[in-house]
Formats: sequence, C-alpha cells, structure tokens
Amino acid sequence: MRKSAIITLCNTWLFVIFGLFTIVANAQNNANNSEERVIRQLLVDYYKALTDVDISKDKQSVLKYYHTTSDRTISQLSIQAGYRVYSENYNQYADFLDQSIQDYERDQVITNYSLGQIYSFSVIGDIAIVSFIANYEDKRANETFAKGKHDNTFTFKRIEDTWKIIKADIAWIEEQVLKGQCYCWLYENKGEANSYVLKVSSPQGSDKKSDLLQVRYTSNPSKGEKMFYLVDAKDTRFVYRWLDGSSFELSKIDDSGKVLKTLGKPKNEQETIGSILQYDIFEKNCVRVNIRK
Repeated sequence: MRKSAIITLCNTWLFVIFGLFTIVANAQNNANNSEERVIRQLLVDYYKALTDVDISKDKQSVLKYYHTTSDRTISQLSIQAGYRVYSENYNQYADFLDQSIQDYERDQVITNYSLGQIYSFSVIGDIAIVSFIANYEDKRANETFAKGKHDNTFTFKRIEDTWKIIKADIAWIEEQVLKGQCYCWLYENKGEANSYVLKVSSPQGSDKKSDLLQVRYTSNPSKGEKMFYLVDAKDTRFVYRWLDGSSFELSKIDDSGKVLKTLGKPKNEQETIGSILQYDIFEKNCVRVNIRK
C-alpha cells in the first residue's frame, strides 16, 4: 500500500507538471498567433499606404511603419538595368517616397502592391522576424507597364506596444516589363556635323532589345528652327521640326511640312532627341528615355 501510494503521488505530480507546461506552451503559442495576426495586418496596411502614397502625397502614412533608426537593403534584379545592391536609411527612404510622388505627377504611373505569402514568422520577446512575398504591378489607367515581386525579410521591434520595422531586406525581382525606362546612348558621327548614331535599349516583356538609329539635324536661324532627320534600322525616314528660336515646340512633320503630331517642348538638342524617341519612335515601350553619352 505504501509503495502504491508513492507511485500514485509521483504520477499526480507528473500530471500537474505536464499540465502546467502545456498551459504555458499554449499561452505562448496563443500570444505568438496573436502577434502574427497583428503584424500581418500591419503589412497589409503598409502596402496599402505604399500604393496610395503617390496620390495622397502623405509620405508619413508610409514612414510611420518604420522606426527612425531603421535601414533597408535592396537587391534589385532588373530586366533593363541588370543587378545592383544598395542600402538606404530612414531619411533616404523618405527621399525615395518624395521622388516617387514627383514621378507620378509627371508620368501618371502608379505601383499597386499586394501582400502575398508569409512563409516564415518568428517572435522572441520584443523582436519579430517575418519573411514574405509582396507582389507589385506598375499601371497607368488600365495599361500594365511592369510586374514583379519583392521577396522580403522584415525585422520588427515592439516599442511601447507598437511594432516598428527596424530592418528591411528586400530582393526586388522584375519579372515582366511591357513599358518602362529606356536608355539611349549617343555616339557622335565624326564624319558628319550634328550627326549621331543612337543605341536604344527598350523593354520587351521578360527581356529587352537594342535598336540602332541615326539622327542628324540642320539649323535655320532665320526661321528659328532646327530640322531633325531620323533613320531607323529599316531605313525608314522620319522628319521633325523644333522651333528653338521661339516656342521650343517639337513636331513630327511630313515631306510637305504638315504637322503630324506634337511632341512637347524640349529645351536643347539632347532633350529633343529624347522626346522624339519617347513620344514617337518608342512610345509603346518607353515611359521615359534616359540619354547617355
């Protein structure tokens, strides 16, 4: 009887200890699940604010999710620009948002973000590390310009009952570009005055293509104009008139001088070449043409 009582007592204590351990473990799991729901909603709200910032112009609606000492490391794999890695602190991210707002005012291209899969979530004390996918799509009206994803690992810290991002590691992967940044390299044709060979790189879905063109211009000061003659790879000839002596208006014209379309008001010869490429020759592929010499 005495030995049986001891065994029963031991079993009872083991049951109590196991029960307490289970209660503590369940409480911890419930707490972690609760924090995961909070941070998931924070991410949903953050990407909503990031989508809306170009229109709202309220960069604080985005920055409020970051601590002022935070930093971001971005590994960007771009179809057009290739691979690069850069870092930015809180203030530099604020500058990026300012530039994004300015770009939208000029190009009317908005980036729509959506939270994808959260594939890793860990909380220890006041630190949470979350790995997840965010998808993006660049659009103007109903026209899609580019698609891709961000493969992220964000580190959050709980500060006065609020989770703040203190570190963001972002793999920015551009998957498809239908219309976007184009690049033009100018090579002076030494055999002819005011003549250039142009190498233009433009997006083509999941790839890019290069085109070679030739352009030359002549001046007519008495009329306050310059005439630009462009020949593409198929030997098709295009003619443009730039009123550099008055309104700076650039027009595409036919052989009789009739205006076919206007292409803005560039301020110099280099801008004129960029406008011809952006608003006429590559208008279906280029949001902007960046000139390089």
